[in-house]
Amino acid sequence: MRPLKLTISAFGPYAGTMELDFEKLGQSGLYLITGDTGAGKTTIFDAICFALFGEASGSSREPGMLRSKYADPKTPTEVELKFAYGGREYTVRRNPEYMRPKGRGEGMTRQAADARLICPGGKDVTKLKEVNAAIREIIGLDRGQFSQVSMIAQGDFLKLLLAGTRERQEIFRSIFNTNLYVVLQKKLSEDANAVRSQWDDTRLSIRQYVDGIVCEPGSPLANAGDLPIAEVAELLDRSLAEDEALQRQLGEQLTAVEKALEDAAAQMAKAEHREKTAAALKAAEDAEKAAAVLLEQRQAALEAERARKPEQDALQKKITELELLLPSYDELEKLIAQQAQASAEWKQAESGAAKAQQEHTALLEALERLKQERKSLENAGAEKEKLLRQMQEQSDRKQRLESLIADVKNLHTQQNLLTKLQRDYMEKESTAAGLQSAFEGKNRAFLNEQAGIIAGTLAAGVPCPVCGSTEHPSPAVLTEGAPTEADVKKAKAAAAQAQREAEDASRKAGEQKGKVATAGDAIRKELESLLDGAAVEEAEARAAAAVSALDASMADLRKQLRKAEQDENRKAALDRLIPEQEAAAAEKETTFTALKENMARLQASAEEWDRQIKALRSRLSFPGKAAAQAEKAAREAGLKTLQEALKQAEEAHAACEKEWTALSAQIRQLRSQLAELPEIDSAAQAARKEELTGQKNAITERQKTVHARITANTASRGNIRAKSDQLTALEEKLRWMRALANTANGQVAGREKLMLETYIQTTYFDRIVARANVRLMKMTGGQYDLKRRTVAENGRSQSGLELDVIDHYNGSERSVKTLSGGESFKASLALALGLSDEVQMSTGIHLDTLFVDEGFGSLDPESLDQAYRTLAGLTEGNRLVGIISHVAELKEKIDKQIVVTKEKSGGSRAEIVV
Repeated sequence: MRPLKLTISAFGPYAGTMELDFEKLGQSGLYLITGDTGAGKTTIFDAICFALFGEASGSSREPGMLRSKYADPKTPTEVELKFAYGGREYTVRRNPEYMRPKGRGEGMTRQAADARLICPGGKDVTKLKEVNAAIREIIGLDRGQFSQVSMIAQGDFLKLLLAGTRERQEIFRSIFNTNLYVVLQKKLSEDANAVRSQWDDTRLSIRQYVDGIVCEPGSPLANAGDLPIAEVAELLDRSLAEDEALQRQLGEQLTAVEKALEDAAAQMAKAEHREKTAAALKAAEDAEKAAAVLLEQRQAALEAERARKPEQDALQKKITELELLLPSYDELEKLIAQQAQASAEWKQAESGAAKAQQEHTALLEALERLKQERKSLENAGAEKEKLLRQMQEQSDRKQRLESLIADVKNLHTQQNLLTKLQRDYMEKESTAAGLQSAFEGKNRAFLNEQAGIIAGTLAAGVPCPVCGSTEHPSPAVLTEGAPTEADVKKAKAAAAQAQREAEDASRKAGEQKGKVATAGDAIRKELESLLDGAAVEEAEARAAAAVSALDASMADLRKQLRKAEQDENRKAALDRLIPEQEAAAAEKETTFTALKENMARLQASAEEWDRQIKALRSRLSFPGKAAAQAEKAAREAGLKTLQEALKQAEEAHAACEKEWTALSAQIRQLRSQLAELPEIDSAAQAARKEELTGQKNAITERQKTVHARITANTASRGNIRAKSDQLTALEEKLRWMRALANTANGQVAGREKLMLETYIQTTYFDRIVARANVRLMKMTGGQYDLKRRTVAENGRSQSGLELDVIDHYNGSERSVKTLSGGESFKASLALALGLSDEVQMSTGIHLDTLFVDEGFGSLDPESLDQAYRTLAGLTEGNRLVGIISHVAELKEKIDKQIVVTKEKSGGSRAEIVV
């Protein structure tokens, strides 16, 4: 990433808009950012970082703190950065959240944070989240990674150098994305804990299955919870064998009792069957007697209905005659309907003809009126044009009069201003004269008091500047209240200033007098044309009266014009309407003639239908088909009643006869069955059955108890065996999973506490240290090398990323915390540069720019020169390195500079010097 142009507005100490063109600094080399303390040097880095990521370069500066306190409230706070990456140019613009004046009304409103990214080809990315994601995708770093790799902010030099294992873990985790190993470590611990939880659950399940064993009171299994699992299993097998033997014995007893119950039930069934057969025989004999009586009654009713057969035949004949005449009634109704339709059509034609005749007459009369009206409107267009010309003339005159009124009012305003300016001039002229007089008086008094002033400077033995005497027996006395030279100069300056103000007031009054004269001449010329040369004093009143008169006249003209426009529109409408009316009258006359011809045809048809209707009615008995159908329905209902009565009588006789025959056969069968059945004591058999049922129930209950115990204990035995095998497997799995989790998380007892993620990070750290040592050796003249500590200080805390320093001058190895201030700065800078190099090499991210903020003031001249040469070496390969520093030697060594200065009015400004 290389910045090309930075534009800052109301940001930090920069009150206005400032632009820095980084392309002026070239493609590579060092440049210095220098200036007053607190002027805003670091703010330039903040602005670049904010434009890219929405955050400042240092963690102590929140986005809400970036609004300039020196800026005008209306000046927006925003940063725009044009940068290049991968041979392509991008522009990003951001603003933080801040308070700004409302667009309407008074008060302040909150301006929301926003961002916009313009990509090559003109593609726009908007909204904060989308822009942040796009920048992260383009550069490949987030704000924290960018600060570690490309922008070494003030105060951050020593963080990486003096950090312990835990702090470096966090730094490297963000930069080298080693968080996946943390996830793996956590997953291994979670999986081991999950297996331990399964192991605990399995032990609890076995205990619950043991508690669920069912046994007789006093059995050894009653205290199974206190016994080993193997012993419990042995006792459970023995108990199940005993219960299964008992269950077989109970089954044999139950079979014998059930067989005896079946015999008792069979004897009781025989006794009950004999009783039911005897009762059924008695009921059948009683029913047979009743059926014989009812059969005689049904026979008499059947013979009575058969005697009415001739009556049915007569009704059938009459129904047939009526059915043959029904089509004639349909024909009569058709003829009547045709006659009615012809009559209705004739009346409709008669009404239509009368209406058509009336409408034809009305159309002729209306047509004549329209022609007369058209003739009266012949000159409507010419009248309208005449009125329009009059209206335009009066409108133009009114506009000139209104302009004249405005000019007169303006003249009065100018005259009042002239009077004010003249009065001001007179006052200032009087003041100037008074001050000039005061100056002259003080000047004369000052000159008159020169002897007293000189006498005030005399001293015994010192020659007098006037006479040269060293003795001063009678020096002049200074008058009380005499003006000093300062008083005279002050009075002279006041008189000169008053004179200048009087001259300026005179000039303004003269200019205004010319304006008044010019305006008056123009008004008098217009009065000559409009109001017959009226005086200027009465011009406004006369012009207003003329405008009122014109308003009244124009209102009347507008009424006349509206009437003329209406007449013109009516004339055009009549030109279209008259031909239409003529055509409508001709069409209506044709309609009337056709209707009269149709009336004659319809009259003849109606007479023919009437003749046919009279002939058909003479042959029919009923007035209409409905009456004939009603008579036919009545005859059919009577016939149906007779037929139904005969059918019901036949069916009732047959059913009664069938029932009597069935009862007779049933009686014969029941008498035969009763003769074959033996007599049995049912009470004795019932008592025997009750005793056997009690024995069966007792055996069944005992069977249920034993079966439930066998079922429960068999299930418990299977579950205990299965869970025991599962517990053994879980114990083995837990052993190796806990060992793996402890190893990955650095928790192996008696070993160095080195986590998997830390082990991976040591590879990166070793390469960073190697790269840093190349520069540290140069900056320290070969004295120091950094070295990762491989032996932990204690076995209680995490280790693997501590850092020591090797002193080649005395061969010692010690903690980096023992370095002096200047040595720590050089070691920190070397480590930061090593980190930057390693990130670019391991991630493929290419950064053409490096920023270093302060720290050089702690170096002696030789160390400063070594650090300078080291940084200068970074610029090879088109890399641009920016340094913030107050050190004078760097100002002399680095020609390309960004100079930041404070403004006396508040705020700061920056410019590039090359």
